Amino acid sequence: MLSSRQPRLITQLQRTVPAGVNGGVTSLGMAASAAGGLCMGLAVAVTGWFTGETQTMGLLVREALQQQTLIPAVLSAALPEGVQVGLCWLGLSLLCGLGGSVVDSVLGATVQFSGCDPSTGKVVAQPGQGVQHISGRPWLSNDAVNATSATLTSLAAAAIGAALAAGAQ
Repeated sequence: MLSSRQPRLITQLQRTVPAGVNGGVTSLGMAASAAGGLCMGLAVAVTGWFTGETQTMGLLVREALQQQTLIPAVLSAALPEGVQVGLCWLGLSLLCGLGGSVVDSVLGATVQFSGCDPSTGKVVAQPGQGVQHISGRPWLSNDAVNATSATLTSLAAAAIGAALAAGAQ
């Protein structure tokens, strides 16, 4: 709700919605999701640098990306191995931050109710007398949407990491 721009419904990007509607997105919000993913990746990279715990997986991810020519040879030659591993973690984390945000927004726009209570002018999460439907169905609560999107994003990140590791061997 910090953006000065009107949010757009992620399932119908041409449609603007009031701030606070489940599934409403802005470019500032997406940038914040990417920044959150980068912060998590930075935490993993720094922790791994101190402990060595993430080095092996990072090397496998880097090797798989190099085999798929997703990391140019010039970049590989120019950067130390530890920096390359850290950048791989940052990239994967950025994708997970954005991906998780998109999954959460799509679920919010489709299976989580948003309406407007005309008596207060506020966005509400439950249908009721006089509440005007904006988007979604009252199937999942906000907590259930958050848990589902976190689970799906975690599983996707694990699958991506496993696939990259398998491709590097």
